[in-house]
Amino acid sequence: MTRPVTLMAAMLVLFLLSAGPAHAEVRITVPFDFSVGKVLLPSGTYTIGRIGAAHTLLQLLNSKVKAGAIAQIHSVELDPSQVSEADKLVFHRYGNQYFLAQLWVWGSATGFELQRSKVEDEIQNASKGSTEVLAARK
Repeated sequence: MTRPVTLMAAMLVLFLLSAGPAHAEVRITVPFDFSVGKVLLPSGTYTIGRIGAAHTLLQLLNSKVKAGAIAQIHSVELDPSQVSEADKLVFHRYGNQYFLAQLWVWGSATGFELQRSKVEDEIQNASKGSTEVLAARK
């Protein structure tokens, strides 16, 4: 009977260790409406953090207007000698439509990129876009 309990305790410890340390949240004010995947979010201040057991999901919350979204992300690397100089969001812009593309955290050489939605791909193919970078205001 003690063997299954010991095995379960060991598995729990391994699970907790594999989750890693908590990752800091970033607060950024976005002055325009924007899309995350299929979700259109209003302008405002968002709390952004990575969630999930492997931290492969990005959660954006605007508690004032009760809006938010969750998107799958993957990491992208800068040159190891470079680090992000600010917490910032990178958007793809097509006319007056903005799509969240990346999150960069101050002091890190690793950023996080969102997969383009089908809607963004269609708009990109039909028009010329640009990139907008929005730094967090502390």
